[in-house]
Amino acid sequence: MVILVIMSGSSLDGIDLGLIEISNSPSYKIIAAQTIPYPIFWSNVLPKIGKKSAKEFFELEALYSEFISELILEFKDSQRLEIDCISLHGHTVTHQVEKGYSVQLGNGGIIASKTGITTLTDFRTGDMAKGGQGAPLMAIVDRDFFSEYCASVNLGGICNVAGSYRNNAIAFDIGPCNQLLNAAARELGLEMDLNANLAKAGHVNNQLLQYFEEDPFLDVEWPKSLDNDQLKEYYIMGDVFEKYTAQDYAKTSCIHIAGIISEQLSRLRKQYLLSPDADEVLFTGGGCHHEVLWNSIVEACQEKSIIAVKPSAEIIDYKELILMAYLAYLRINNKPNILSEYTGASSRTIGGAIYGA
Repeated sequence: MVILVIMSGSSLDGIDLGLIEISNSPSYKIIAAQTIPYPIFWSNVLPKIGKKSAKEFFELEALYSEFISELILEFKDSQRLEIDCISLHGHTVTHQVEKGYSVQLGNGGIIASKTGITTLTDFRTGDMAKGGQGAPLMAIVDRDFFSEYCASVNLGGICNVAGSYRNNAIAFDIGPCNQLLNAAARELGLEMDLNANLAKAGHVNNQLLQYFEEDPFLDVEWPKSLDNDQLKEYYIMGDVFEKYTAQDYAKTSCIHIAGIISEQLSRLRKQYLLSPDADEVLFTGGGCHHEVLWNSIVEACQEKSIIAVKPSAEIIDYKELILMAYLAYLRINNKPNILSEYTGASSRTIGGAIYGA
């Protein structure tokens, strides 16, 4: 089955598009993939869209869905392949576990109608209705495609971990990641900390680091997931860049992120939730490309006798495309794709809404 995947991460570094083939083994093949930067209009609108009125929100969602549809058709035409379906994970507007809902921008009905291709969306809601976190979703890909590692960590806008040992299975958001580095870059009018230049020029500010380490979310037991608004409210405070330079903020963020990742991995091994004998952890996501962050993670993990493994650039950048394709493949075949042993739900879920063309 050939699935066209389109998704937007919380870091807003662009839209990922890919053609992924999933076969019965199960196995995957990345046929083609690319990242398209957001136009200025959407870069400005998306961070604030959760504050809009209901009328404004739905107007913008319809506009966003048409924009997404155009990208899909252009990508499809460039590949000249038959596509079985579209799997959409739109931009996350809000993720409110306690209130039982999660909103990702992008209307599957509009996209299916505009593209003429069956479209799958909304993979989280069913799990949350059963008391689950609706996240992280990656655990099923780690289980079926990357089981040689004791755990996997994704360095996206938010960093999360997934792994299993014997009868134990864990998956949860660890804390903030690229969103902090992007916030520092935007303070200087940049899209991101390209080549890690900001962090390289910065110094660790111990006062800021202590504040980061006191984040209440870090002490919450899993299963847990971090909402974008919750992250921004704590870490990207209104006056933060009046107190600290963007360079120091970026450098301190790298040390904080590396520290919370290594601490959580070490803790999980000590609790026998991850294998105490296996020491290789697979890292993916855009944060792997940030030199200062990656070196900080490697060093922090080494101190805990953990080996941080960086795979090929294709897997680093597009593992989440594999995930979304696999979720759609399982949904169409009426098989559970959201695993309750990772999310905390009462039972496994066959998640995803299907919109026919």
